[in-house]
Amino acid sequence: MLRRAFTLIELLVVIAIIAILAAILFPVFAQAREAARKTSCVNNLKQIGMGIMQYVQDYDETYPCNWYGGLWNSSPAVGGPYKWMDAIYPYVKNEGVYNCPSDASNRKYINNTRLAAPGEVNWGSYVTNVAYWDGGPGSPPSSDVNNVKVSLAMVARPADTIWAGDGNGGFQVAWPNIGAQPVINQVKPRRLGLNNGTDMHEGAWVERHQEKVNVIWADGHVNSISLDKMVDKAPAGLTTAGAYRNLTVEDD
Repeated sequence: MLRRAFTLIELLVVIAIIAILAAILFPVFAQAREAARKTSCVNNLKQIGMGIMQYVQDYDETYPCNWYGGLWNSSPAVGGPYKWMDAIYPYVKNEGVYNCPSDASNRKYINNTRLAAPGEVNWGSYVTNVAYWDGGPGSPPSSDVNNVKVSLAMVARPADTIWAGDGNGGFQVAWPNIGAQPVINQVKPRRLGLNNGTDMHEGAWVERHQEKVNVIWADGHVNSISLDKMVDKAPAGLTTAGAYRNLTVEDD
């Protein structure tokens, strides 16, 4: 009885078909995996947003500061500042919400110990917009020593003002009118930082999820936005030039 075997050409054709299918399907699988991570990140931010709004209601309708006291030497923090994440932790009661699943860095937030060492690694995956939460040029962002705490009533358009979102650790500086201009790098994932010679990889917004940044708005709701949209200019005629629609106080 004759036995038929595959020829070399037939095997090569089958291998080529498998390679083509893999090339088509692997990006689809990667996108599906990132979509799941994006959803998980959005859920993190929703919990954080609810925690922020609960904090606002309990503290005379004032938002938490970016940090409290000295930057690396404050009480009750151990080895680092008492931060906005610490302030709202009693409301979220989950360390994991501060860590984005798509953030491969070591910037993990650990409650109470706060990694016990000074440095950006204890700020988690999200950064705050300190256009409102800043004592002004030259002062520590959102320090309770140098900053007048921001009340809910001071934010005229909370649904259109970004509070926090995907970032590369540390605090985030926005751009009311202090001479520095934002710059978006073109390396994937893209980052948005100040064009003042500092490292954009530290304290910069980052398009971590399919070219979008997941953000919490000042009213607590969450969605995704591109870096290009974040630096849309506010309408003309404002008293302060150079305002950015979603990041600064001038458009309010």
